[in-house]
Amino acid sequence: MSESVAVLFSTLVTVSTVISAALTLFLLRETRRMRHAATEPKIDVSYVVREEWIAHVDLVVRNIGVGGAYDIRFAASPVTDDAPTRDLLRELAAINFMHAGLHYLSPNQHARSYFTNVSEDHRRKLNSAFRVKVTYASGEGRRYDDEYCIDFSELIGLRRIGEPPLHRLAKTLESLQEDVHVLAARGKSHAGRG
Repeated sequence: MSESVAVLFSTLVTVSTVISAALTLFLLRETRRMRHAATEPKIDVSYVVREEWIAHVDLVVRNIGVGGAYDIRFAASPVTDDAPTRDLLRELAAINFMHAGLHYLSPNQHARSYFTNVSEDHRRKLNSAFRVKVTYASGEGRRYDDEYCIDFSELIGLRRIGEPPLHRLAKTLESLQEDVHVLAARGKSHAGRG
């Protein structure tokens, strides 16, 4: 009977050791995945309508990941193959960081540039779409590639209600500046009389 208890006890120890080893391997893999996720960059390419004028569009490249992105390169190709799209691609290539790439973007850092005025030839430009393929690397050397579609038809029907606060503030400051100049001129003329 003591031999069967010893065999049973040995079997239980062996099974628990195997289970413990399997759990350790699982936890090791999860720790590696978490470490990669904690250093993984994610480059996003999009456009933003400028606040001061609804027809002006900026191109924004940002690192929305938690790790630094290195050696960022861009390649654009048309979705709608027409003259306005080709013109937009030429405008895009004129932005130096889109042409030459970026060496590094830290987490939450972005590169932003004026891109185009969609009110110029707007009927055709608003029907334009193109893809931007972006390739980049993490600090560990892992390579990534993502592709984004920039489709200006999303702007059709876009409206802004009221005047942007920065516009109102700028107009108010201009008005105040004019008032100060008028008062200063009056002060000089009164000083000249006295």
